[in-house]
Amino acid sequence: MNVWPPGGFSYEQPVTGTKFGGNEQFKAQALLILSFRKGNGLARATYDEVAEDLMAFTCARLPALCTDSVRASYQGEAAAPRGCSSCGGRKA
Repeated sequence: MNVWPPGGFSYEQPVTGTKFGGNEQFKAQALLILSFRKGNGLARATYDEVAEDLMAFTCARLPALCTDSVRASYQGEAAAPRGCSSCGGRKA
């Protein structure tokens, strides 16, 4: 998906109030949030849960951007991280 929402994919972690700036692409931002949650023993610490929360946060900020087709496109990108680039992107 080549749509970059105004403010990017910024996110604020509930409970802690930790803010993540919007300078990262969707997948990279989700991985940063995931790392934070795991490192701090927070709930919803799987990649799919974080991607869902990031999309919900973005849609709450920018509801006009969140059509079903845009949401599906980002969630398709957000599917589980792929293998490394040196192995051709294949999972082992």
